[in-house]
Amino acid sequence: MKHLLIAVSLVCLTALLSGAAPSSYNVMAVYQRLDVTDAVGYTRSGDFIDLEMVLQKVRQNTGTYSVRLRRIGTGLYEVVGTSLYVQLQFCHEFGTQDALLTISSNYGYFLGKAEFK
Repeated sequence: MKHLLIAVSLVCLTALLSGAAPSSYNVMAVYQRLDVTDAVGYTRSGDFIDLEMVLQKVRQNTGTYSVRLRRIGTGLYEVVGTSLYVQLQFCHEFGTQDALLTISSNYGYFLGKAEFK
């Protein structure tokens, strides 16, 4: 039992030191930024809010794309140099990073994967 505990501890320590954190995340949606100037939004509670941007869901051609992703907010990433944004499930990657974006479908719960390099 003692040897098993030591072996499991070594495997966990090796994984932590090698940075084996998950780097692949499900793509939930692809959006395109719509240009708005001096726009306001109206919430369900009846409040007006100033809009920074409006995102519209779009269908992206299937394939694998080499992109740079920049974190905008929880789960929302800008495809740098474009007007596209992707929503990633449970993603906590910060800053701007290179990634492979694979769109395998335009229908269903997951549209593909984003894998940070």
